[in-house]
Amino acid sequence: MFLVLFFIGLVGIVYLFVSTGGVLADTDTDGDGLSNATETALGTDPIVVDEF
Repeated sequence: MFLVLFFIGLVGIVYLFVSTGGVLADTDTDGDGLSNATETALGTDPIVVDEF
């Protein structure tokens, strides 16, 4: 069971990495205060500064 949960978690991490254009999901690459994962979920670019 642990291996299944580990694999599901690993797939999620890889998905977030790929969907954010190769940047880490939990970081804020562009420095606008939103994590890369949050920007991806909102449909914004995690590399371009978005002002809110």
